[in-house]
Amino acid sequence: MKKARFSYSDEMKQWMKEHYKLTRHELTDAFNGRFNTNRSRENISDLRKSLGLRTRQSAKWQKGDKPVHAGTQGVLKASLGSFKKGHLTWNKQPVGTERINGHGYVDVKLSDPGIWKPKHYLIWEKHHGKRPENSVITFKDCNRLNCDIDNLILITRAEHTIVNNTNRKLKGTATEFKPVLINLAKIKHAIATKTTNDQRPKRGKTHA
Repeated sequence: MKKARFSYSDEMKQWMKEHYKLTRHELTDAFNGRFNTNRSRENISDLRKSLGLRTRQSAKWQKGDKPVHAGTQGVLKASLGSFKKGHLTWNKQPVGTERINGHGYVDVKLSDPGIWKPKHYLIWEKHHGKRPENSVITFKDCNRLNCDIDNLILITRAEHTIVNNTNRKLKGTATEFKPVLINLAKIKHAIATKTTNDQRPKRGKTHA
């Protein structure tokens, strides 16, 4: 059966337009943390290109280019995102500010303009160093607001997919069973990997 094509929402595309100058690794981490997805660096790069966004290396404006928000002043009503005098806009919040994003994760502002990263990623990397590629950090007690280091578990994206497919993102499952599901996912993934490797032809081996 052909795998369904991933569809990016308007919110995801708008988020990309606001954060595309991050490095591929940072952008992938932030995107997956923001939207609870498992997109690869290549997927994120493809999205960035499809939106016509320039990378950090080619981000200089050329003569005649218009800013992203040019011509939009006054278009949106106050109730749809405008800020009253005295309010801090999203890109005026001080570095270190924490917020809960639309998916229930805590984000921390790292720098201007509006560069945020999931708090649980920051906490884990503070204790263990840079997060391995193709991995995600999940919550032992299923509480996305509990970023205590003892509550964070590192698993591969493949294992995370297995867990999600097994229990539909763990909704409705008792908290104490989550570590068990993760261990089962690790075992299942290890078996699948070994089976795939065993089926590959051995180099240098000839058939009579």
